[in-house]
Amino acid sequence: ITNLSLDHCDWLGTDVELIAREKAAVMRGRKPAVFGASVVPEAIREHARKVGAYLLIAGRDFSYVDEGEHWSWTGKRTRLDNMPKPRLAGSVQLQNAAAVLALIETVIGKIVPADLRLTDRVGQALADTHLAGRFDVIEDRWVLDVAHNPDAARVLAERLGPLAANRPVTAIVGVLGDKDLNAFIAPLAGIVQRWSPVPITGSSRAVPAWKTAAAIASATNRPCQVADSLEAALQAATSRAKDNDLVLVTGSL
Repeated sequence: ITNLSLDHCDWLGTDVELIAREKAAVMRGRKPAVFGASVVPEAIREHARKVGAYLLIAGRDFSYVDEGEHWSWTGKRTRLDNMPKPRLAGSVQLQNAAAVLALIETVIGKIVPADLRLTDRVGQALADTHLAGRFDVIEDRWVLDVAHNPDAARVLAERLGPLAANRPVTAIVGVLGDKDLNAFIAPLAGIVQRWSPVPITGSSRAVPAWKTAAAIASATNRPCQVADSLEAALQAATSRAKDNDLVLVTGSL
């Protein structure tokens, strides 16, 4: 379990403890279960005790250090130093990678054989990992990301900031009606100059783009140009963009 935040509340619950109780159901008795964040909801600890799962917690049973261009990881029996950063950038990716290494160490007992050159192998695996739509930068002009909740928006803003420095940014965004739109917009409000809300088709949770625009305009006091479709928004952004402009496409999957 990487971490927990308020999302999909209609299905999972309206607070972190309720969501944690749902997520905890993946645990099994006498089996390892890794929780990737250092702040652990009580529901996670409680369910681990109830089913007899072997719970490993970030900061207690394993840890990592961000060393700038490289990072290191320490488990119960293993330490890996001077590893290259994951290709999926952002501090949350180190947290996720650290949790994966903790699970691997637990499952196979130890990860220390020198002939495996484990530091090189782990570093290469993380360097080769790419997910389309996870801060996908195309031609230094387009940024495609699937952030759609406040935590993801904060990570997006962290990564977008340096790329957007001294550049006008247009955000094409579509968010389903069950999302906390104001909390999602807040981390990006200081980076984006122009917003282009688009409709989402094929979902009963979709809301009209003009309602999204009204909420964004009220929260940011920035221009909002409502588009009839995603295609129309992309065409408008392309025709309007100057050489230095950056276009972000983000929101619900």
